[in-house]
Amino acid sequence: MAHLITVSLELRVVPTKLLTQSAVRRAQRYSSFVFTVYAAFHITNTSILPLVTRSVPEASKYLLLTRPYYQSWPLAEPFIVILPLAVHIVSGTLLRLDRRRLALQRAGAESRSDRRTVAWPKLSGTSALGYLAIPLVIGHASLTRILPWWVEGGSSGVGLDFVGHGVALQRVFGYAGYAALVATIGWHTIFGWSKWLGLAPEQVTNLGREGKLASRRRWWVINCLSAATVVIWMAGGIGVVARNGKVGGWIGKTYDELYSRVPILGRLV
Repeated sequence: MAHLITVSLELRVVPTKLLTQSAVRRAQRYSSFVFTVYAAFHITNTSILPLVTRSVPEASKYLLLTRPYYQSWPLAEPFIVILPLAVHIVSGTLLRLDRRRLALQRAGAESRSDRRTVAWPKLSGTSALGYLAIPLVIGHASLTRILPWWVEGGSSGVGLDFVGHGVALQRVFGYAGYAALVATIGWHTIFGWSKWLGLAPEQVTNLGREGKLASRRRWWVINCLSAATVVIWMAGGIGVVARNGKVGGWIGKTYDELYSRVPILGRLV
């Protein structure tokens, strides 16, 4: 009787775990959809339009037109940007921890010493880029949103010229940080979408030589698309916005004051 009760409980727990895993996977998937829409508008305003207009002042006009859509309503930005991004990161981490749990179960590792002998699940390149992008995104948001809000009570006065001014003050950190941010997000996004669409190299179902060739072709196509995305993004962001230089007058002095408040790097301004 006890054995039957145990089996019955296990049969009830398994569907619950499968349902939870499915919900977490859906959360990771659909949260990326929401953030991708915002990122597309953001990249258009901060990179593609500057590249087309070849002018930061002209491109800034379009930024001012679209910014009210997600900053005028207090809850818009948290729901459109912060919440989807947080859900995406947390759900991805939970899925990785769940894979670790399953690996320990399969190995029969119960004690701490046993668990140490079991390797963690392999971290894919896409996931690694995602984790690398986290501090870069936080740094970008802190610099362009949190810092102005903390010092001046809002970020409405921060535009494309603020980024160019900062790069002019710290060229090495400015160019390196921007390039790292764009590259990690670009490759992570394109490879992530290839997985959602079932087009990732590891999702090839054919076996043998034909399957290897198909997987290789997908790898090259996805990398070329990622590189093209990053190049276009950098062409506008670095080629136009970052090269805008320092801003003069009282606006430039305001930007100097903001950048001087940046921990560590602010001392070098």
